[in-house]
Amino acid sequence: MLEILLIISISNKIAANLKAKGRSATGYVILFIFLWIAGEILGAIAGAIIAIALDPAAMDGGFNFLAYVFALFGAAIGGTIAYVIANSVPPLEDQRH
Repeated sequence: MLEILLIISISNKIAANLKAKGRSATGYVILFIFLWIAGEILGAIAGAIIAIALDPAAMDGGFNFLAYVFALFGAAIGGTIAYVIANSVPPLEDQRH
């Protein structure tokens, strides 16, 4: 639940920043959500692979803390990449001059 609230909060901040620059925020918010989820999934997979490499019986219980931590880091990395991309977009120049 906390993660959903964080995604909504950061998405709103990205949208506000881009609207202040005169740009449409839809694509950048979708990019943010996609990279967040993709990073989380890839991080969980990487964490599970590392956990299994360290202990072949690591995933027998169904939950592995190492995989969970890697998923969180993956989500943070994906979200940060999208946030940096959205914030680096220059503002639109007024073409009416």
